[in-house]
Amino acid sequence: MINKLRSELFLDGTRLQGAYRLLEEHKLLAFEDRYIRAVEEHALAGVGTFKLVVLFKRHHIWQEFEIEGWFDEYNRSIVVAHAFIISQSAEAHKILFTHIFSIMEQDTGQPARFHYIHGTGYEIFMVDGHGS
Repeated sequence: MINKLRSELFLDGTRLQGAYRLLEEHKLLAFEDRYIRAVEEHALAGVGTFKLVVLFKRHHIWQEFEIEGWFDEYNRSIVVAHAFIISQSAEAHKILFTHIFSIMEQDTGQPARFHYIHGTGYEIFMVDGHGS
């Protein structure tokens, strides 16, 4: 069912060709409604092709939350999950984190543990988008 709906909504697929198509569609929208802003491929000497898709959030009612993991083998952090909420309340964040931790446990078979609380587990740093 998901594949059927995906093929109906994304005529060129959900990979780079699909992103190119969505970029062209978004160019027809009012500037403030555009989400996909750039889809590009660049040749890097000695490395190969570098692909880039730039998304720019314009809908300020939604707050985007990202979870990143550090991967030593790549020497960088990588976004592993996105969530969107419209409330900044503590209650909304409790619900959000309850879902995130439940999904993490379902996926890994381990409860979420944090080094600064439990003495083992994730070492995390959190920053919000408001500079505080």
